[in-house]
Amino acid sequence: VAGWTPAVATPTPRQESGIAIGAGINAQSNGWDGLWSCHPLVSVGDGDTVRITDKAGNKLTIRLACIDAPETSQGTSGKWSTETLKGLIHGKPISLKPQVKDDMEAVAEIYQGSTNVNLQMVQLGAAFAYRKYLKQCDQDAYLTAETAAMNRKLGVWGPYKVDLKPWDTAVPAEAN
Repeated sequence: VAGWTPAVATPTPRQESGIAIGAGINAQSNGWDGLWSCHPLVSVGDGDTVRITDKAGNKLTIRLACIDAPETSQGTSGKWSTETLKGLIHGKPISLKPQVKDDMEAVAEIYQGSTNVNLQMVQLGAAFAYRKYLKQCDQDAYLTAETAAMNRKLGVWGPYKVDLKPWDTAVPAEAN
């Protein structure tokens, strides 16, 4: 939304990996804009996927970077993770810190105000730190959050424990 200004303090513009980050910046990052811009939420698909409307009015699937949440097919764990993400962002302005975009989806960290929602999902035990894809994220923050959730037996480490990690539930392409 053009001219959107968050209600909370926005981080001071700075440089990270050649990408300008800060209030009011529409940076081009890996071929798409949206850095720290407000995007209307269309839906929450599961605990690590949302759909938004971009500035052109197109619906875009956003995969939450750095995390992997239980799949909806994983019963109450998947449902709880999805509901947790909905509770964190539904009806609230969200901003994106994009990492990758292809024709099918984009990968980004989502912020609600100055709060990193992806990291918050790990802190709550609603998602795992996705070690395979942590290199563009604050690895220490995600791993520390996961350890704390595990020690406190929150979410996937307690009442919503899963038998298989989400990345182990995917069907290999050659099996299709």
